[in-house]
Amino acid sequence: LDTSGFARGVRVANGLAVIADFGAGLVLVDVHDPDLPTHVGRYPTRGGPHAVDLSGQFVYVADDSSGLLVVDIADPSHPVLRGSVKAAGVAVDVQVVGTTAYLAYHSQGLRTFDVSNPTAPQRLGHVDTPGLARAVSVWGTTAYLADGDRVLAVDVSAPAFPTVAVS
Repeated sequence: LDTSGFARGVRVANGLAVIADFGAGLVLVDVHDPDLPTHVGRYPTRGGPHAVDLSGQFVYVADDSSGLLVVDIADPSHPVLRGSVKAAGVAVDVQVVGTTAYLAYHSQGLRTFDVSNPTAPQRLGHVDTPGLARAVSVWGTTAYLADGDRVLAVDVSAPAFPTVAVS
């Protein structure tokens, strides 16, 4: 499946693949039949999407220097930007848990955002890290952050005040 850009991330739900296609934006593909994937929509992002996560009808996009984008895909053939929030640095990975989005922010560490209202995401907190944050995965009250030559465990029991627990 040619995406026309540089595919950096993908999430699939309910037969719809959402691809972070650096240089081309978001690409939406019907994958109900894996032998016959069909392009159904595209959304040109402002930055360069590195990663996506899905929650309900929304795609959360780590969009390089544009920060966090929230795109509504209720109609996959016509995705619509519903919200965004920019922070200094480069957003490279995202995971949404409940009403909190966790973003790996390259040289800025981990940033957290309140997405309880997807049309108006709000900054919650951040913790700077010694390396370059490239990926984040949240389990329980801990965010694991790939940060250069190490993986950091970050306590996110209070998402507004993340703290490095173990390095």
